[in-house]
Amino acid sequence: MKKKIIFFIFLFAIVFANNAFSAPSKVTCNPGTYWDGSNCVTCLAQYYCTGFVNKNKPSAGYGLTLCPTGYINGGTGLSSQSQCQLQTNDGYYIATAYSTTQTICTSGYYCPASLINYGSTGTRTACPSGYTSGGTGLALQSDCKLQTTNGNYIATAYSTTQTTCTAGYYCPASLIGYGSTGTIIQCTGATYSAAGASSCTNCPASYTANISAAKTSVSQCQIQTTDGNYIATAYSTTQTTCTAGYYCPASLVNYGNTGEIIQCSAGTYSGASASSCISCAIGSYNTTNGATSCIACQNGTTTNSIGQSICNTDCSNNNNYDTSWVAANWNAGNTVTNLCTINGCAGGYYLATDTCVDVGLNYWSADGSVTRTLCDTGLTTIGFGPGADEPSDCGHVMNVGGTQLHLRSEKKTSPSLYLQINGSTYYGNMTTDIKGSMRANYNGINYSIYDDSM
Repeated sequence: MKKKIIFFIFLFAIVFANNAFSAPSKVTCNPGTYWDGSNCVTCLAQYYCTGFVNKNKPSAGYGLTLCPTGYINGGTGLSSQSQCQLQTNDGYYIATAYSTTQTICTSGYYCPASLINYGSTGTRTACPSGYTSGGTGLALQSDCKLQTTNGNYIATAYSTTQTTCTAGYYCPASLIGYGSTGTIIQCTGATYSAAGASSCTNCPASYTANISAAKTSVSQCQIQTTDGNYIATAYSTTQTTCTAGYYCPASLVNYGNTGEIIQCSAGTYSGASASSCISCAIGSYNTTNGATSCIACQNGTTTNSIGQSICNTDCSNNNNYDTSWVAANWNAGNTVTNLCTINGCAGGYYLATDTCVDVGLNYWSADGSVTRTLCDTGLTTIGFGPGADEPSDCGHVMNVGGTQLHLRSEKKTSPSLYLQINGSTYYGNMTTDIKGSMRANYNGINYSIYDDSM
């Protein structure tokens, strides 16, 4: 009994070993797999595997077929020859099925790099309508191009409408890629353009001062003049010297215009080639526009500021006492000589700086004098005007009974004042602008009598 058990164990071991170390008698592999000698596994890259059913003891590699030459792309697990693929380059395609020859993409088409299945032709796509001018070998849709004509551009992406170029810009004929807008370039420097231009036009010679961008007309081209000159003739480049009586500041002159020449206004003047007018100096004036000189004020008059068209003030600020003036002269250097020179003052006044003023108490001055004279010791005067215009106006202060009297008129009987001394009545004119102050003689002494309220 023990021997039988051992025999059966041995027989089982032989059967198990045969099953474990040898291929089964029949094998089935699905498409995309092949038999590697022990199992069905995924088809290798560069191969295709159609699969098989109930193959009797297949050898290793059964069901694995190499892809056609050149069609070695497509990855693993391919199940048919048509899944083998060829990689094309950008701008090329396969023109004939099963071929490996890459043909350059024809005009009017674009050919992106692609994987082409065996038996198929390559990828070639027609360019959008109108965008057929990019030539051959295009790889992308954006390589398809539209040809614009001179002076036009594409304003809207993907459009085929050509828009007239804007003034101040230029639009050369161009190939525009699909999805792009056309070429429109701003004119810069001393150039300009009208609408529909394919290039910018240079400004005329010397009219190159305006370099602002996008000029639309030749009239915007400019020439720079220098101080004291202007353009006298339209379109000329010659700078003409400014005329006396006018001024010509440096300026930018547009092509076709004449330059700036401006007449001097009254109260100013200019010589030739002036860039600005000169104001008449104090003490001078002129009354007309376009003057080439000024005139000195006369007869005791002057001006209170420069640039006057009339002599608008008197020389002295106290002219009631001024008597005469030396004639003034205007000089080419815009100066005035002998301006407001006082020859003399009215009696009782003297010259202080440029004004006749009161001589002051204890002084007198004759009519026409510019100086004052001190009275003798102990004598005095009214200090101004009549009553201080001759030596005899110097006198004593009246004392009566030891009291110094200043005579006043409580009730002035204009133009006279009266005084009674020892029964005698004295009369005298008491106004300041007429000579004749009242005088009295008492005990042989002369007294000048005046109303000190004046």
